[in-house]
Parts: sequence; C-alpha cells; structure tokens
Amino acid sequence: MSTPTVLVISALCGVGFGYAAQRGSLCVVSATEALLEGGSPRVFLSFLRCSVWVAAISLPLAWAIPGDQLDGFAVPTLFTVVGGLLFGIGAAINGGCSFGTLIRLGSGDASFLATLAGLAFGILLEQQASHLHPMAAHSSRSPLEDVAVIGVLALLAATAFCVRELIVDFRRHRRGPRWPPERAAMVMGATGGLLYALHGSWAYTLAIDRGLAVMMSGGIPNADLALIFLACLAGAALGARRLHRFRPRLNLPDVPKHLLGGTIMGVAAALVPGGNDVLVLHALPALSPHAPVAYLGLVAGAAGALWLSARLRSRAAV
Repeated sequence: MSTPTVLVISALCGVGFGYAAQRGSLCVVSATEALLEGGSPRVFLSFLRCSVWVAAISLPLAWAIPGDQLDGFAVPTLFTVVGGLLFGIGAAINGGCSFGTLIRLGSGDASFLATLAGLAFGILLEQQASHLHPMAAHSSRSPLEDVAVIGVLALLAATAFCVRELIVDFRRHRRGPRWPPERAAMVMGATGGLLYALHGSWAYTLAIDRGLAVMMSGGIPNADLALIFLACLAGAALGARRLHRFRPRLNLPDVPKHLLGGTIMGVAAALVPGGNDVLVLHALPALSPHAPVAYLGLVAGAAGALWLSARLRSRAAV
C-alpha cells in the first residue's frame, strides 16, 4: 500500500507530466502528419529523448527500491508487429495516440472519453480471445533491473545526455505558451521516470489492461494508477488553460470515430502489450527488444492510415 507521501509525490508528478504533454503537444499522429507533409522528425526524436530521461531518473531509484520496477524483457513476435500496426491505425482513426488522447481530454473535448471506453472494450475483447494465440513472454527481467556493467553504462550515458539537454535548453532561453518538444520531453521523462521507479509500469493503457484483468478475476484494481491518470488529466487541463485552448465541449459527431479508434487501439494494446505511452515510458528505457519493433509498426500503421485517408479525401474532392 502506498504511503500518503508517495501518493502526494505521484500526484504532483502526474500533474507535471500532463502539463508538459499539453504545452509541448506531443502526439504520434500529429508528428506523423507533419512528417508526411515534409516536416521535421523533431517530435519523434523528442519521444526518444523522453525515454532517455526516464532511464536516467528511474534506474538509480529502481536499484534502491526493493522489487522489480522495470518493465519485463519481451522478445518480439508476429503479434508485436500486428499490435503495433493496429495501434497506429486506431490512433489515426481516433485523431490522437495515447498522449494525444490525454492532451485533447485535458483541453476539454469530452468526446475523447469514447476513446477510453473503446480502449477498455478492445482490451476486454482481446483478453477474452487471448487463449487463441501465444502472447509475448514477459517472464524475464530487464537487464537493467540490477546494478551491473550494462546498467551502469546505460545510466552514465543517459545522465550525460540529460546534462547536455539541460545546458542546451538553458541556452535556448525560449519563453512563451508553447514549449519546444525537447523541453516537454525533458519534463515528461523526469516525472514519468520518478513514477516508473515508484509504481513500476504506470501508463494508462497498461493500467486499463491490468485493471480489467483484476476485475475479471474478482479483485480490486490498483487505485494508485487511477490517481496518477487523473493527476495527468488535471495537468493537461492546466496546460490547456495556459495555452488558452481549454474549452469544455462535446463533439457528438466525433464520438463514433473515437469509439472505433479506441477499440482498435485497445485490441492492439493488449497484443503489444501497451500503447505508445508504455513503449516510450517503460519498455524502451528497460531495453526490451519488443519495444522498437512495436513502435516502428505503430508509426507505419499511423502513416499508412493517414496517407490512405488523404488520398481518399483528394479523390472525393475531385
């Protein structure tokens, strides 16, 4: 059971995480759209920055805290690739990935609640059918879980990178309502890394998966993870107010696409397991080999769906 101090720290980290995500507008779907239009891969590189920050913060704390905090070591399978592709397609239909959904909910768009409902429904569907296929094994521990040569080298490299990022951000001296993606990644990685060390894998797509599995077995889901998600949502709302984009609304015409996209994302999240939030915040920092495979599949799925959508709109206009 978490102590009140840990819960307060976790809530503050959640608020900081959501605030940074909103200020930096980090979303795989919008980043893929920009890339297809000839834009910069800056946001994608920021997701990798976020993973490095998570490693730099979480590794020493995970070594100090008893138990296995880091994500499991999983070998990629065909279902890893399929899950990644499906998640990208679902995110494109939804109009936002895991981070994008949090950002838009925080800005007041209640229609994205249908995405959460779809996620839960899709995960539940896949859980009921999981006996039909072999899942990726998560029994082995991450090679970074214990203090060893590879872990020390990874920590030194991550720390050196983060120090460099702090210096570059200080020299940038950019002020304003919008944050550069590098600064958003820095705050998201630092707060997410602390949450990782305190709670293990905490990202909400995996939390929904685990919560449903516990409820199906007659147990009570972990309330700490629900608190973290609500804190992230509150932080995203604060960030939206700072950007003058917070406006409570319900776009009813968008509900069906969010429900469909969320359902596809839910099935995919159960296959991977987890969405892009889990891959960036947990699996990549733990050096799990399934993470880059799933992430590349996710980006390919989102890019393919967005390209096809643009072609269809173009032909319809003609």
